[in-house]
Amino acid sequence: MAEDRRLKLMGYEVYRFGGCEFVDVALESWAIGKREQETVGEFFDRLLKKHRAL
Repeated sequence: MAEDRRLKLMGYEVYRFGGCEFVDVALESWAIGKREQETVGEFFDRLLKKHRAL
């Protein structure tokens, strides 16, 4: 949390993902499941639209 505050004070936006959002992860290969891929993909789609980068 301290790092979030520091970054926010520097003007950065901080976005967090909870551990429960990434339950289907193969740690050996760093592969994530379909639902996790959709979660991350939807987040970046919305983030890019917010900043008019799409």
